[in-house]
Amino acid sequence: MGALIPAALPPGPQAWRMVGDRYGQWGQTPEQVVAGVLGHLLEAARLLVGPPVRGALSALACLPVLDPLALLASAPLVAVHALSRFGDQASLWGYYALPALALWLLGAARGLQRLRRVSDALVVSLALLPLAVGPFTFAVTWPTAEDSAARATLASLGAREAVAAQNALVPHLPVSDAVRPLERWADASVVVVRPGANAWPLDAAGLGALVERLVEREGFGVDSATRALVVLRRGAPRERVGEVLGWFREAP
Repeated sequence: MGALIPAALPPGPQAWRMVGDRYGQWGQTPEQVVAGVLGHLLEAARLLVGPPVRGALSALACLPVLDPLALLASAPLVAVHALSRFGDQASLWGYYALPALALWLLGAARGLQRLRRVSDALVVSLALLPLAVGPFTFAVTWPTAEDSAARATLASLGAREAVAAQNALVPHLPVSDAVRPLERWADASVVVVRPGANAWPLDAAGLGALVERLVEREGFGVDSATRALVVLRRGAPRERVGEVLGWFREAP
């Protein structure tokens, strides 16, 4: 965070300042964040053992607790995320849990190995405990037909015209100089957005306001639209503008 991420960012006052954005409640620089955490150890400890961490450990029947070394090794990885004020990160949503989870799985395996010396039946019982506490189904609800169609549409964009995309959609677009972040919509002839998807670096209200501006004042119309993907194009028809704006106003 102190070296690699700043080196990857463009210069200038508009560049994303990750430490301040993610950890501003503790400080604005890595050194200030460390000092802030050390000065508020009880608050930091509360976050380190908060519901996201307890939930992840519970899903492993708390077996990693049987291997203190794995827990200790995972503590810095958990702290990087649990101490953030960015909700998705602090909740260990998506890929944020993976670094610590790798160590917890190792700890769970080592914990089971220790328990085998006591009883194989105990090992099986603990391994099945998560199913008893939190039953789950194997139903797969993604991708839907709309998701698949949206992905095909995204794959066809960016070859001959400039496309500005919501951050959550950029990884699904071709690697091309024609693809740019949403904040550079003025340089694009096509804008792709998705209601209800992660709006970062905007929030849901900000994304909705931008879509409204594009269709009401900047000459964009609706080229195609489903709840999985909205393609706005300069000069496109406006028949579905009201419907699309309604989706973004409903988005949480």
